[in-house]
Amino acid sequence: MFIEEVFASGGGLATRKQLLSVLSHRTLSDYVKAGAIVRVWHGVYTLGQPDIKARLSGLDLMTGKTIVACMSTAAQLYGFDTEQSTRIHVLDPGVRLRPAPNLMVHQRAGAPLRRIDGRLAT
Repeated sequence: MFIEEVFASGGGLATRKQLLSVLSHRTLSDYVKAGAIVRVWHGVYTLGQPDIKARLSGLDLMTGKTIVACMSTAAQLYGFDTEQSTRIHVLDPGVRLRPAPNLMVHQRAGAPLRRIDGRLAT
């Protein structure tokens, strides 16, 4: 299986484990350093810069849960974001997911949800 097939089978995303089935650790590291493969989240990669939908799908893959977008991330999905934030805002999925410079996890129990292009959002 070639690298492109690994990414194609995962909807444009691949885990480190999947990539290591066709690449050596060194080769994967070299591709990431060169920018040919981009790290989306810990252990999740893509080809090229991920858009918001790929970043959210990467969180799904990383956590094994369906992630719910909120705040400015949800607004981007609705098409009216005014903050232009690059930080992804999600509801706490109930698994260990810590805030980071590019990720904010919010507690909003009972928030009303709607589906936008297949993704749940507040």
